[in-house]
Amino acid sequence: MEEVDELREQFHLPLISWWVSGRRPPPLRDYFLEEPELRAQYSDQEIQKISTHLQRGKLVAWSGVPRLYIVLRRIGQLQSLDDIISHGISDYWFPFSAKSVQATTLSSTKQSEFLEAQKLVLTKAVDLEKNGEKKHFHFNRSDTIPFKGLGEIGRGGYATVDKVSSLFSRREYARKLFKRQNGGNKKAV
Repeated sequence: MEEVDELREQFHLPLISWWVSGRRPPPLRDYFLEEPELRAQYSDQEIQKISTHLQRGKLVAWSGVPRLYIVLRRIGQLQSLDDIISHGISDYWFPFSAKSVQATTLSSTKQSEFLEAQKLVLTKAVDLEKNGEKKHFHFNRSDTIPFKGLGEIGRGGYATVDKVSSLFSRREYARKLFKRQNGGNKKAV
């Protein structure tokens, strides 16, 4: 318990070493200032930034499950995260049901809070991989695409295919990026 409290205090300080576009990111605590019922859903970009904060703080196991981290932190059960990870539970379990949340070993009260708080982390990335009916997704230019590029597989006149790894499940996929025609000008999408 003391170790968790010590880590919480550590992350209340800005991470000086991480610079994005010449600016320091907000400290980890800034992602948790609002009350959960007032907080809008986290974006995939915010979840990825939280994961990066955890990784840079040497919490590698936690950085691989940023959604679990967010929900458990929101309900005051961060001390349970290592135990939950040791049971093989990961972000891929989202969305949790009343039955699957029982595997977390949280008390019944905290399980209810967990189920309610999970809506904060159910993003397009979760829907993309968990919705078996949809085979294709469109991402706007402003969307954070929840994949890490691993290299180009092929290129043609209308599209590029690359190998990617999901930031959500860590699975590898082939991604096809089409060039969009916009008034005669081709633009990559």
